[in-house]
Amino acid sequence: MSSETARDETRMNAAARARASLAAIGAGNPGLEADLLMAEALRVPRVSLYRDPDRPLGAGERTRFEGMLARRLARTPLQYVLGRTEFYGLELATPEGVFIPRPETETLVDAALAALSDGAHFADIGAGTGAIGLSVLSRLPRARGIASDVSALAVQTARANAAALGAGGRLRVEQGDLLSPFEPLDEPFDAVLSNPPYIPDVEIASLPPEVREHEPHAALAGGPDGLDIVRRIASAAPRWLRSGGFLALEIGYHQGKAAAEVLAAEPLLHAIDLIPDLAGRPRIVRARRV
Repeated sequence: MSSETARDETRMNAAARARASLAAIGAGNPGLEADLLMAEALRVPRVSLYRDPDRPLGAGERTRFEGMLARRLARTPLQYVLGRTEFYGLELATPEGVFIPRPETETLVDAALAALSDGAHFADIGAGTGAIGLSVLSRLPRARGIASDVSALAVQTARANAAALGAGGRLRVEQGDLLSPFEPLDEPFDAVLSNPPYIPDVEIASLPPEVREHEPHAALAGGPDGLDIVRRIASAAPRWLRSGGFLALEIGYHQGKAAAEVLAAEPLLHAIDLIPDLAGRPRIVRARRV
């Protein structure tokens, strides 16, 4: 496209061009992605995007749009390009290098909310953006949570998201491995929640480049069978749970039986069950502490 043509390109034509380019790389929803990039470039809500579709893009708008589109076409995840994502009705800052929360994880939040009363005290292991803990707190206004992550960037992000959502005083976020940042134990938890790394190491190379090349490896790889971190959490969690409290972990849809056996091997855990996602596939493994 010549510089003169670019100067005259309308919002509608630029978005159409972006849709075609995004479709060519296999984007799941190229129309939606093009709209979101355009709305970000114009700095307007998506709903108002096409009020004046035939207006040429301004110089700054065009520069922003082309820069973001180039990053996306280079297979940077859309959430990193936009710097945010939506999860459970919350808008969360999502800088590159922090694990992107998935819709499947909303099943874990649903399971937690169904079993927790307001005023509950819970732990969120592997906080990432803080998605799980902040979603629970958004529906239980008197609940309190403690979250951990090994990544300093994730801790910084989760704290910032908590502050932005007015939950900074109810979600404590600490850097460290699994439950270790919560030492010493002041009060047992009503629940320990986690979306741990659960992808078998051998499958990492076959992931889409958006995931394989951009998201943190430590948040993905779960060891030879994908259950290394599940085993570690299952072994550690009973000491941190009150009697009757529960452990709930997201797992791969093909890992239900194996994950249930991991939890069943822990003598202080019982009442193991599997909770399906919206597609009917086992997604959450849960157990109660005796």
